[in-house]
Amino acid sequence: MICTTSRKRLFSAVVAVAAALAPSNTGLAGDDSGEDGNAAPFLRVWQVQVTPDQPTAQAGKFAFNDLMVFEEDGFFTAEAFGPMGYGRSEYTLTPLSATATGFTTTLANGESVVVWNGVLQNSRIVGTLVWSRADGSVGTYDFSAAPAE
Repeated sequence: MICTTSRKRLFSAVVAVAAALAPSNTGLAGDDSGEDGNAAPFLRVWQVQVTPDQPTAQAGKFAFNDLMVFEEDGFFTAEAFGPMGYGRSEYTLTPLSATATGFTTTLANGESVVVWNGVLQNSRIVGTLVWSRADGSVGTYDFSAAPAE
């Protein structure tokens, strides 16, 4: 089993390689928001705690931890979803106030979709994840994220 620190380093290295190989200046939503400085606080690895809401927990779904990253090229990655075939996805940032910025992104693997919506404020992200699975079930989760150390 890989320890948490090693896992973070490995994930950061994988993301760095992916970012280096990705085309730059893609014109994606994340690039646009980076021009006015809104993306800068997001651009890091985040340690995420994901908790199912009551109906989702009653359906047998569990809480889990994840690592997510917002990349300079406008793409988002969630480590826990990679082994299930979910790749990188574009993210969109929306200024909500002088101290809060919202984000949204949708991961897809050809069968299922995961929509992340959250707000960054005071170096923390909180939000909701809705996971629509191929079998027709839909799970709603709350999440909280802090910068990974």
